[in-house]
Amino acid sequence: MIEALAKALLDILSTPAFTISLVALVGLIALRKKAYEVITGFLRTFIALLIVVAGAITIVNALSPLNGLFVRAFGFRGVYTLEEVTTASAMAAGLGFEIGAIFGLGFILHLILVRLLAARTPFKHIYLTGHVMWTMAGAIALVLFNYGLRGMSAATLGAVLLAIYLTVAPAMVWPFVRKITDGQWNIGHTQDFGLMVFGGLIPRLINKVTGGKAAKMEAEGLKFPEELAFLKQPGIISGLIMLFVFLIPTLYLGPGVIEKEFSGGTNYIVWAIIQALTFAAGIEVLLFGVRTFLGEIIPAFKGISERVIPGAIPALDVPTVYPLRPIALMLGVIVHVIVVPFSTILQAGMGLPMVILPNAIYMFFVGATTGILADKEGGIPGVIVGSILSAFWYMFLPIWAYPFLGLEKLGLTGLSMSADCGIWAIIYGLILRPFFGR
Repeated sequence: MIEALAKALLDILSTPAFTISLVALVGLIALRKKAYEVITGFLRTFIALLIVVAGAITIVNALSPLNGLFVRAFGFRGVYTLEEVTTASAMAAGLGFEIGAIFGLGFILHLILVRLLAARTPFKHIYLTGHVMWTMAGAIALVLFNYGLRGMSAATLGAVLLAIYLTVAPAMVWPFVRKITDGQWNIGHTQDFGLMVFGGLIPRLINKVTGGKAAKMEAEGLKFPEELAFLKQPGIISGLIMLFVFLIPTLYLGPGVIEKEFSGGTNYIVWAIIQALTFAAGIEVLLFGVRTFLGEIIPAFKGISERVIPGAIPALDVPTVYPLRPIALMLGVIVHVIVVPFSTILQAGMGLPMVILPNAIYMFFVGATTGILADKEGGIPGVIVGSILSAFWYMFLPIWAYPFLGLEKLGLTGLSMSADCGIWAIIYGLILRPFFGR
């Protein structure tokens, strides 16, 4: 019975739609809303998040062949750095208990820390991005495994490390995000460290060096001729960009390879168009879900911040800021789409011991969020410089993080964590090394 309840609790905590909808439920109850309003708010939040997930899945599925296309067309060989894949593989390889326990216990400890700190310190953000908590729990479990820690010792120490991360990381990026969201919500994502540096500090420095001129050149301020006004629609411009990205390797490989290995017999040009526009459809679905979700969670969270954890601010997934600056979003994506494949070629040419494969998912999601924050701090110059440096960061830092993760000891060659989790793997690894290093 206890095991069944524990599993149910873990399943709830590991399902973002469930976790955040319960937060909305608690907030509405704290606001003393009527029963039907509480139930309606819970259900609308749950449904909105499922719409967001559906959009994200559509985007990921549309992009999934892209890595294989680049490998097949240009001979990129190396390490794949998608956290979800690496965490799931680590669980299957024997770290299932550690990752699950770190995730569940760490989140509970995080809530306790925020309750104690919110009223008097900058650490007032409740981290509500469930799948990212899970992947960070995976990174921490791998670091601890690398230093020989398993079982309850790993679960206990790992929960403390995760709670520290969940409490500290959103505060790092808050000075920049609050300008975008008018202080209503923060970003709770493993991108926080990179966003602080490349979306905030560096664009702010560029603006200072230019005497404040850079910030006045905001991408959102671009005036489009009437004939080009359609480019301000996220679905349209993202579809056009991804069409270009898909067509390059597709045309290079030709119909023989594409129709045999990728499209299942569908004409190679038609297949590339479908993939690109499926991506665009996913963007539109995701943004609709985000708008609906924000309309529910922000009012409901007032109950949390007023009665349960005074002063608390929700830290949400990165797509919640995407509707706010669509032009800056796509400018950041374009820069990442250019720089990321170039970085792989550069690594191969340098003869590095490992080469990080281009990851189309990061190209979009990291480029989008970096562009949005950088535009507010440093305008178009900030977006371009910040995004270039961000792309290089995402392609090179995983090489430095790899030795801290112990992946080869689990037999997980060819996989790693991106810069998102990688920087924390390095930080925690360096802290633990004097005590557990061999």
